[in-house]
Amino acid sequence: MIEAKIIITTHPSLAVTGTGQATSQQKNVVQAQLKIDSVVKDTTNIGTQSMSDTRTGVNSAIIRIASGNGSLGDGKFNVLGLSLIGDGVKVIEIENTIDDGTAFATLSGYLIDT
Repeated sequence: MIEAKIIITTHPSLAVTGTGQATSQQKNVVQAQLKIDSVVKDTTNIGTQSMSDTRTGVNSAIIRIASGNGSLGDGKFNVLGLSLIGDGVKVIEIENTIDDGTAFATLSGYLIDT
């Protein structure tokens, strides 16, 4: 194998509306496993998480109390040294194990027939 990865395909925005106290959280994260013949070879994470907490202050002005945004992982699987050896059908799969977002998986490799 040359490369296997998973990328986020949605980019939701964080919106806080209304008056008074408002707390909003946004997750767009995916965790996935790379499997060969049902054996887990690697796990990866990718995505972002956001949080915003606002409160109404003096004269009904909205004052931001806390906010944060963080990214999680790079979505790449470690494929160094992975190969498919032997005769018969080989199954390579990328499976979502935690799905709080939308993602697209890709993999590439080459075939040597000796």
